[in-house]
Amino acid sequence: AAAAARLHALDRAGAARDPRQLAALYAVQADAYDMLELDHEARAAAAKGLVLIGGPTDPLRLALLSTAALNVYTQDGILDAIRTIETARAGQPRGSLSDICLEIAFGRLELRADGYAAATRALTQAYHETETPARAEVHADAAIALSSAMRDVGDFQEALTLAHESIAWDDAHGDSEALSVATYLQGEDLDAMRAPQAAIAAF
Repeated sequence: AAAAARLHALDRAGAARDPRQLAALYAVQADAYDMLELDHEARAAAAKGLVLIGGPTDPLRLALLSTAALNVYTQDGILDAIRTIETARAGQPRGSLSDICLEIAFGRLELRADGYAAATRALTQAYHETETPARAEVHADAAIALSSAMRDVGDFQEALTLAHESIAWDDAHGDSEALSVATYLQGEDLDAMRAPQAAIAAF
């Protein structure tokens, strides 16, 4: 509510006063719509933020780009989103946090396009590149994305192991939204492994 009020006030005042702060608030709004699975609204909010900010390595711009890309679900749109993420990645220092976050977005989009091999390669790389304490949050994100890739190729045991890893981090850090997603995916893995009672408990 506070972010929405601030966004409204800045919008009325005009972007010229503080375009970066306004872009940051649009990023918050886009993320909120994303959590509510309102993909059109998430893309629209991200697009408004992107108009206000430039720079190929700017983390805020890259976050807005990723949010916009990950809220695309039509096949043609997904292919365009993949190209957008690939172009953005090309401008990042190799192995940087921005590069890895875009790599995870790329992997998720490839899964939607049924590009299982490309998705698994990208997400496995992102998973291993974040195996340090300083990158633990991104590692948990890579783990749950890679879990989805493993599930899609039928490796349910590995998918379950990765889901457990993400759940442990989300639970320890109070990330309730990510925890609910990871727990649900864990239930899908258990169901696929013919463990219905454990799956029901997870759901």
